[in-house]
Amino acid sequence: MDNIFPDDDETTAVEPPTKPVKPMKRKRAEEEDASSSSSSSSSSSDESSSSSSSSDSDSDSSESEETPTPAKKKARPSSAVEVVQPGEESEKAMYVAATGEGDQKEFVWRVTDDVKVKAKLWKGMVFMDIRKYFDEGRKPTQKGVFLNVEKYEKTMARQEMVTAALKWLDEGGRAKSPVLTGVLRNDSTFIDPDGAIIMEIDKGLKLKVYSFKGMYLVDIRSYFKGNATKKGISLKPDVYFKIANWTDWSKAVAVVKKVNNLPVN
Repeated sequence: MDNIFPDDDETTAVEPPTKPVKPMKRKRAEEEDASSSSSSSSSSSDESSSSSSSSDSDSDSSESEETPTPAKKKARPSSAVEVVQPGEESEKAMYVAATGEGDQKEFVWRVTDDVKVKAKLWKGMVFMDIRKYFDEGRKPTQKGVFLNVEKYEKTMARQEMVTAALKWLDEGGRAKSPVLTGVLRNDSTFIDPDGAIIMEIDKGLKLKVYSFKGMYLVDIRSYFKGNATKKGISLKPDVYFKIANWTDWSKAVAVVKKVNNLPVN
């Protein structure tokens, strides 16, 4: 980079040319000396007044500057384990937060304001937890389902069937609807007495598409001896499809395995 300031040895001081001063007459010199003295006295008085005024101004300015302004408190993040939506910057999308006991780490995706999906370690295996939260996403509720990787994948692979079930409900749930003879026609799908379509995903796990208070819901729930348990979550269709379309979930599982020193297949 070029030096914008010249070096000392390259700088030469140039003095203005001077002419010899002609001697002045004594009377004229005395008049000029008196005039100069008067001007100097007046200038000194003005400078003294200006200095006093400047001093007062500086004093006032100093007092105003010394008055401390209250520092604004920085807002705390709503959650220490929240991440950006998948699909954004890779280093943010693959964010891993240290939570739980010891050095256990988990991947957290905030799907909506009140729904999160976590890839987390439990008993040496990675599980997917779909859960509702309250208090601006800080505190988990009991409304959620805890699935191993295989069951999670099967549940999210039912998009076509969920779409057909929603169409069937929208048509009024007719018994002879062509929808029932299409993608929904298989041994693992049936209609319950309340008019909901239930799909058996795996042993002890079912997915139900039903209408409740004028809106459609997709319920993922554990069953025991054919009866629904409290271990489950009902999602709006758009939330279910948003989670189902998240193709990077397997990367989240791999990240959790890696940070917890587990072999990544």
